[in-house]
Amino acid sequence: MLVRANSVLVMPAYRHAAHRVFNAAQIAYAGADRETTTTAANPLGNYKVVESRLAYRRVVAAGTAAADAKKWWFLGDFRKAFAYMENWPITVTQSPLGSEADFNQDVVVRFKASERGAAAVINPRYVVKCTG
Repeated sequence: MLVRANSVLVMPAYRHAAHRVFNAAQIAYAGADRETTTTAANPLGNYKVVESRLAYRRVVAAGTAAADAKKWWFLGDFRKAFAYMENWPITVTQSPLGSEADFNQDVVVRFKASERGAAAVINPRYVVKCTG
């Protein structure tokens, strides 16, 4: 399967380097003789760069050394690879007037929100993991 990537996920330690590489206007290729240089438009300019502290913490918690984990990055189409499956949507409930909290603690109104869902892997082949 060919990966048609549109996003790159990097660890926080390399976020500035990733933005510099992926947002550059042009790149320069040095020839083998180091005397000729070719300048071209950046072929990586269409990628969205995202960084995640949570991903870094999860990689470290899985047993990877912190020095190695900060070098990891993921390239792919995350919307095709993963999804959030919602069991029921968010519902907001207001406490009734004259509730026990109103009587005991002088809380006039209370709200609570409920929602249930889980992350799901649809097709993991749309994302490539790079560890170095």
